[in-house]
Amino acid sequence: MVASDNLTLARIEGRYPIIGTWKGGFIVLHDGQPRAVGKSEVYHNLLPISARLIQGEPLRVVAERVNMAGRTLRGLVSRIDQSRPYYLLGEVEMPDGRP
Repeated sequence: MVASDNLTLARIEGRYPIIGTWKGGFIVLHDGQPRAVGKSEVYHNLLPISARLIQGEPLRVVAERVNMAGRTLRGLVSRIDQSRPYYLLGEVEMPDGRP
């Protein structure tokens, strides 16, 4: 893929694994960080100049809902396999307006 970074305008070149889809584009793993690739300057970090998809191993996605009441994020992280990448998505609501 050859792309332009939406913020820095730097040229990005290389092979990056696709880890998901987002707003009509893809999420790729670039330098260990997820980056959104697509044609929207609003929703995507990288704007593609040229790209080619190469079929690889299928992505395995496992979703699990966890009740975090009375638990810490450190406790959650200690439950997962540290040798694999994980992406946490969710909301945190603090009772009584405490930070």
